[in-house]
Amino acid sequence: MTEPAENLYRARTALAHSGIGVAEGFSISAESGRTLAAGGLPGEIAAALDTFGDSPLLVRPASANALPLPNRDRSRTLEDIRSFLRNAARIVPLCVMRLPGVRHGDFFFPHLSGEATSINPYAWNEYMDPRVGFARFVFGLETRLDDRSGDDFSRAVALKAPLRRPETDFEEVCRYSQRKMDYINLKNGRVESDYFVDVMKRATDVPLHLFTTEGGSPHPATGMQPTALTFDPVLKNTDFVPVLRTALAALETGFGQPVRVRFSAEFTPDRRISITLTDCSPLPDLPEVQFDPKHRFLEARGAVTGSSRLVSLDHIVYVAPEEYGALPLRSRYEVARLIGNITKALDGRLLLLGPGRWGTSSPELGIPASFAEVSRACAIGEIVAMHKNLTPEVSMGAHILNELIAMDTLYFALFPNREGNSVNGELLSQAPNQLSKWAPEAATWSRMIKVLEVNAMLRADTLKQEVAGWIKTPDDGNIG
Repeated sequence: MTEPAENLYRARTALAHSGIGVAEGFSISAESGRTLAAGGLPGEIAAALDTFGDSPLLVRPASANALPLPNRDRSRTLEDIRSFLRNAARIVPLCVMRLPGVRHGDFFFPHLSGEATSINPYAWNEYMDPRVGFARFVFGLETRLDDRSGDDFSRAVALKAPLRRPETDFEEVCRYSQRKMDYINLKNGRVESDYFVDVMKRATDVPLHLFTTEGGSPHPATGMQPTALTFDPVLKNTDFVPVLRTALAALETGFGQPVRVRFSAEFTPDRRISITLTDCSPLPDLPEVQFDPKHRFLEARGAVTGSSRLVSLDHIVYVAPEEYGALPLRSRYEVARLIGNITKALDGRLLLLGPGRWGTSSPELGIPASFAEVSRACAIGEIVAMHKNLTPEVSMGAHILNELIAMDTLYFALFPNREGNSVNGELLSQAPNQLSKWAPEAATWSRMIKVLEVNAMLRADTLKQEVAGWIKTPDDGNIG
């Protein structure tokens, strides 16, 4: 049994009395996958495919995004799987399963596809608990969930406080809502994408009242209120959240550690729900590390948003709080544009570290860079200090939360006057400032802005709310 199939078998046992189903499927070992990729057809694969008839399929690899298949033609289905295997960096075990969903005319899709974890790495609000689950989901196929283009968004939900959102008004809610959806066109046997509103004009039997919300000011010409794909009625008026929370807790108990799942859900007009698990795996353990404290350039505690991780760093862009805090507001926009140009030019893994909120629209609160100007960073550190007369309120990244989730970017705050929080400026100053290399016209900013090429590590533990960064030495060779 392959790893994805084995995990689903364990999940089925843990969820025996939960009301959540587990997708039917069969496994393809790496050896059988190589045979299939070479043009062969192992008998057990042919027999297994026969059991599914022409039902749409989902191919789930051990370590990559899943592939939905219309499965209207057997030879085309086999060729799609072969192509998937041939294009993979390496052939890994697969689990092939019946794709959960509902037929609406010529279209097939689940009403909701999502990913959930039994812990919450995005507890940006005091009403949320990092130890209670988190989910993000989209309408339609899960391929839209894996789209990180940045202009279309999944709905992110803290299962402890499912209706709390970082947006401040309905216009902002619309901006951060899903617009396009993916589905299977049964007529031409293809996976397609289109605007949600256009698909709904042809899939007229979808219970839209469970997924959309009207709000905001009426349109001046039509008098109609804006409508957004918020999923709020699902969260308010169905058992979706309590069922998912219970299932995640049962899976964490069954696996003996926090888990990540993929799932699909369908709803009837009278709010009945059917949830099907399509993947389950234990979250990887965060490695314990040892390093000499004298090589630590950063430590932060108390405000960490994003998945736990251990990553290497190639560059640090550091903005000195005191110097930045003394700038007039108009000059802060100039700094933000400069940092945006620098981040676009740098290669490798980047940490941004500076005073106040990154990505704020208010320069008095931090650095007014757009998210596009900082999106190349794998981690962003908000130093909760500006100058001696102003300490900005910590943001937890809530003002750019949707983008952070979409790009899997770590965001943390550093409180200079609290125990367990510090920046070792003396250690960072040992690396030459390469600002003039990447932005020759900006040499006058060199006292405030440091562009450092480093061989460093960053470790973030979301559950413990701790971040540490240190310069690597030969003694640290076992961790990166």
